[in-house]
Amino acid sequence: MLSIPTDKNMDVNWYQKFIEENFLIKNKEGKVVPFILNNVQDTYMIDLVTTYGKDMVGVRDIVLKARKEGMSSLILAIFSTDFILVRDPIASVCISDTKDETRKLFNRAKFFIESYCVKKGYNLDHLCDTSNSNELRNRINGAVFWIGTAGSKVSLRTESVQNIHFSEGAHFPDTDIITARETYEGSMQMVDQGIGKIFDESTARGYGNHYQIRWEQAINGTSEFRGVFFPASALYSPEWLAKKRTQFTTNEMFLQEYPNTPEESFMSSGSKFFDTSAINWLRNEVIRKPLIMGSLTERGEIL
Repeated sequence: MLSIPTDKNMDVNWYQKFIEENFLIKNKEGKVVPFILNNVQDTYMIDLVTTYGKDMVGVRDIVLKARKEGMSSLILAIFSTDFILVRDPIASVCISDTKDETRKLFNRAKFFIESYCVKKGYNLDHLCDTSNSNELRNRINGAVFWIGTAGSKVSLRTESVQNIHFSEGAHFPDTDIITARETYEGSMQMVDQGIGKIFDESTARGYGNHYQIRWEQAINGTSEFRGVFFPASALYSPEWLAKKRTQFTTNEMFLQEYPNTPEESFMSSGSKFFDTSAINWLRNEVIRKPLIMGSLTERGEIL
């Protein structure tokens, strides 16, 4: 008879403890290894616990990052931990930019849960009464994990969920069926205020799209989301980045994938009329903070 595991304890980092002790992951060399958090994942996990508490209640983060820093894997592992440990029938959904990418993310989460089952001495069917290419359902606690694809209204279920993972949101398409904005705003209505977790993580894709606007709102404090940025240097060494740079024909394309500042990330992605180096020079050398800030009266006096 299976029962809810008792691995969850009062340790402030019980998510990380559970992930590292129970999940396997395929590394960049294609080898299956224990899921030990890398520097970026470890830093973000500590930040999440510090900001939202050990159970991460009410997470609302928009995460801008360099490529392949492991952010998707960490978020999927957090959701997989909830799927296994939480006693209530928690629902988690992952939404990505294409069907292929969504399927890959779902298979990664499924692999985490399967590796836990193997460690405990049973197979996935003992834990799940539903297990297919789109959904997992935990037979013990009723938790569900399912997927959706941006650009399709299948993403917008009417039922309530507690966890949403938007992956590569900057690349969500506007289709005849639904826009990227509608995908975001419709999906988020499934999570009640102040509960659950909503992660929105992506590399940049130019100015003016819905992701960039949401990022600006987050860092300006005009949305409930918190802006979090992880530069390429947080994971990769200068030597590694210098070698990686030689694979790109332009510095702009390199910085789009491996930025070190948010401004660099957005300015280097997408198509631009002005040269990026010139824009950076203007930002750093010409633009100055105003000497005085305030409101003017009808007579031109500063209030």
